[in-house]
Amino acid sequence: MKLIDFKNNPQELIGKTVIYESGMTHSEYRRRSLMKIIKVTKTGFKLFSMPDTLFNFDGSEKGLNIPSRMAIISKCELVTEEEADILRAEWKQQKQVKQLREKMKAKLETMTFEQLKKMELL
Repeated sequence: MKLIDFKNNPQELIGKTVIYESGMTHSEYRRRSLMKIIKVTKTGFKLFSMPDTLFNFDGSEKGLNIPSRMAIISKCELVTEEEADILRAEWKQQKQVKQLREKMKAKLETMTFEQLKKMELL
């Protein structure tokens, strides 16, 4: 289902999970996080950690059509709990891989030439 499907009965959205994406149009980096819908109005909804921000039922943030905010991306997409669990597991694994790579990099910087040669990287 999509957010727009709840436009006629928005109260059903309360407690549902969305993936929130934000960033700048000129950057490939996008911040993504899972959030719960905590409040709905006739024209939109609010998220748990962003109670002052209102979103339209198409998932876009209200007020982003102002020229000074045109380069900002701020949108939501409805996800099921199963999809949310999969994303959480993927993000957790990505975080662990990043931490291991940082430890490995720090370890490599302290190794001698002989130790590196034993790893047969050449």
